[in-house]
Amino acid sequence: PMTGATPRRVALVTTAGDRGGAEVVMETLAARLGAHGVDVRMAAPDGSANLARWQRAGWTVCPMPQMARLSHVAHGARVVSSMAERLRDARIDLVHTHGVSAQIHAGLAARRIGRPVVYHVHDLFNSHWSADGCLHRAALRVPTARTIAISASVAASRRSRSPLFRWTRAGNRDQPATQIRAIPNTSDFFPFFFFFNNSASIGSA
Repeated sequence: PMTGATPRRVALVTTAGDRGGAEVVMETLAARLGAHGVDVRMAAPDGSANLARWQRAGWTVCPMPQMARLSHVAHGARVVSSMAERLRDARIDLVHTHGVSAQIHAGLAARRIGRPVVYHVHDLFNSHWSADGCLHRAALRVPTARTIAISASVAASRRSRSPLFRWTRAGNRDQPATQIRAIPNTSDFFPFFFFFNNSASIGSA
C-alpha cells in the first residue's frame, strides 16, 4: 500500500504527436495506476492527436509545448523552460518519461523544479556516433531516480554497448547500471511501486 510520503500525482510524458508503442504502454500504466489511487496526468504536445484522443477518453491531460528538431538547441531550451513551468503549475510529484526526446526535455524540466524522474526506455541503444546515437547518449546523461527498460534486450543494449551507462546519475549520487529494471509486460506489474517504496531515491532526485 502507498504511504503518505508517496508521490500521488504522476505525469506520463511523451513528445510524440501520434500514438505508437510507447503511448500504448502509457495508457496501460495510466489505467492501472489510476485504479490504485494515483492521480495520473497524460502529457503530450499541445494540439497533438495523442492529447486530443486522451481528452476524448476522459483522461486528465497536461499539455506540453510543441517540439522542434532536437538539433535546435535554443528552441529546446525554451521547451524545457516551458515544460518546467507547466509541470510545476500542474503540481506534478513524479515525472515518468517515455522515449529519448521526452527524457531529454521533460527530464531536464523535472530537475529544474526538483521533481524525481523515472525514464522508461523503449528503444535499443544506438551505439553509433550518429545524430540518433548522440541523442541516446544525451538522454542517458539526464539524471533519473530509476530507469525502466521495456524489455530485457533493451536493458542489455544499454548495459553492454554504452560506456556512459556504466553509471547513471541519481540526484547527487552515482547509481550502478544494475539498477535498470527490465519490465517486459506492463500489464503485470506496477513499475512505480518499485520507485515509490524507495524513499531515499525520491529524496535525492
